[in-house]
Amino acid sequence: MSLLNRYLLRLLSKRKYNGSIQFNRTLSIANGSQHNIFQLIKLSQDKVIFKTDLKTCFYSVLSEEEDLVDTNTYDKVCEETLDSLAELFDEIVANESKFEKGDVVYGSGVLTIDLGNYGAYVINRQAPNRQIWLSSPTSGPKRYDYSVKNDCWIYKHDGKSLHHLLKLEFESLLGKELDLLKCKHSKL
Repeated sequence: MSLLNRYLLRLLSKRKYNGSIQFNRTLSIANGSQHNIFQLIKLSQDKVIFKTDLKTCFYSVLSEEEDLVDTNTYDKVCEETLDSLAELFDEIVANESKFEKGDVVYGSGVLTIDLGNYGAYVINRQAPNRQIWLSSPTSGPKRYDYSVKNDCWIYKHDGKSLHHLLKLEFESLLGKELDLLKCKHSKL
């Protein structure tokens, strides 16, 4: 058992938690170092930590049962969301002189909004997780889950919607109001 695994077991055994710990085998690298391929630490019924090494930690908060979507619903909502965002940003990039070197490309579940000197946004579907992932030159990466109850994509760590963040960041870039409510699944 690696030093990290022993540390986590010791740390978690001192706290009361309602879950389990599961480690898989380690991967030996050519230079002799060893890294855990995957660790799953279930702290409770609704909070899980995924670890791949000391520097990487992904948190996932499981959705409430009412917010779980089936694959067909996810596919439909995701496609509608990305289509409507592609149309909106294609219009913005085409009509804004500051984005004259920009381009909007949408295909195979990936929407790329290249703003030239202002960076690029990438919004893509992650079907295995039933999420939409955003990579922003301003705020970095975020993972959005679809909320059936709210009919929008929510970042679980701050409770804000995908469209809310895009509205704030693009209004800052444009210096004027932006209406994202015409996009599908866009509660702000």
